[in-house]
Parts: sequence; C-alpha cells; structure tokens
Amino acid sequence: MKVAKDTACALGWLAGTTLGSGIAFLLQWQSYDAVWSVAIGGAAGTMIALVYRFFIRRVQWHGTQKNSPQ
Repeated sequence: MKVAKDTACALGWLAGTTLGSGIAFLLQWQSYDAVWSVAIGGAAGTMIALVYRFFIRRVQWHGTQKNSPQ
C-alpha cells in the first residue's frame, strides 16, 4: 500500500488530535491543558504515521529484493 508523505502526516495529525481531544474530554481538562493534550497528540500522531510509513516502505522494498530473480 503506497501512502504519500503528506497523506500520512495529515492522517496522523487527525488521529492524534482526535485522541488528544478525547483524553482531554474524559479527564475534564480546561482550556490550556486541553490545548496541550491536542497539540501533543497531533505531533505524536504525525511522528508515528511517518515512522510507520518509512517502516512499511522499507519492508516492501526488502521483500521485493528477496523475491526478484537473479
């Protein structure tokens, strides 16, 4: 599955901010705590998505190298 870098970042940011917002809601945090939770969640989601994209691409590349005829 090929995913562009900008798509991975956008999906990671969306997932991270949604998770951060949910955590802030469940813990009944007010403005500044909620903003920090959402911002940290978004940044973490973006980083996880980029690392995942890199890992999947690397595994696919190594997989094609092993199966190629020599």
